[in-house]
Amino acid sequence: MKVLNKGTVAVFEEAPEPIGVSVYPLIQGAQRDEVGIGKKGELGLGEKEARMATGFKMVLMVPKEAPTVIIQRNLTQLHGGYHRLALSTIREDEWHTFVMVDHIKVFRQQGMVWTPWRATVPNRLDIWTVSPEGLASLFQVGVVVRGTGEGQYFRIASDLRGEWDLYKTQNGRVDGVPTLPKWGAFSVRGEAILQDVEFRGLLSRANLSRKDPKTEELRPPLSRIPDGCARMQWWSPFTGLRGQGPCILSDGASAWVCGEDVLEAEPDEDGIVRLPRNTLVSYKGLQEKWGLNTDNRQDNRQGKRQEGQPKLLCVRVVE
Repeated sequence: MKVLNKGTVAVFEEAPEPIGVSVYPLIQGAQRDEVGIGKKGELGLGEKEARMATGFKMVLMVPKEAPTVIIQRNLTQLHGGYHRLALSTIREDEWHTFVMVDHIKVFRQQGMVWTPWRATVPNRLDIWTVSPEGLASLFQVGVVVRGTGEGQYFRIASDLRGEWDLYKTQNGRVDGVPTLPKWGAFSVRGEAILQDVEFRGLLSRANLSRKDPKTEELRPPLSRIPDGCARMQWWSPFTGLRGQGPCILSDGASAWVCGEDVLEAEPDEDGIVRLPRNTLVSYKGLQEKWGLNTDNRQDNRQGKRQEGQPKLLCVRVVE
């Protein structure tokens, strides 16, 4: 990421297509001008402004000819349907600009501050890209909180969630082979986006061959899990309070790993800790009935699932 326009536009050149992002804070219900962005995504709010921030609106810019779909995912639904209810599009000569109509909300509870991921308007935008050769990529950008106590701060975060070589099955269905095992199966993320009209338009312009890949190519298995350890199934910097993801224990049981419980993990170059699929972690115990009300879900289906799975405590990365 680099910052342009006097520090108010973050440009993500590492994305499949160049993306520019500006952020407008909501301070006690009043929208302010675009805020400055630090080299690692920190938003330039003063201490008082940060305490009074109630939301953020992102404005995202992509080249006109880029084969991309900008969309939001409503994770209050069971399988997370995509929509554009909170997006307005301005189509210009060289760039297309996408403006969030509704703000990303800020939640505060028990001394912790966060932005919700499981919401009709989540804390991020999904940017899907399909190349003419059929390479599909999912890149996400949003506003999150990092740090603890008095050191909590708002920042932009980005994440390449996966790349898949798309193909058509013998019955004409679209699926994808992950380019790296850590991306996992395309079906996990692709089922919802395949229903989108604009995404299907990108598919119609791509050259998708017919293949019959092996099951282990489509769904790369996790490596062996030693006793007292777990392997991550996936990780997102936008979930939970400080990033979060599910894991599998050595006995086959499922649990969650939360960023605030990960000890001494080395952050990536952008300062964000990530534990991608197949990361091996150790832990010192399990906690049942955990978590704050970290979202504004419309139903309790996801909440029941999470309450039914414990989280790991004192987590350390092994490999």
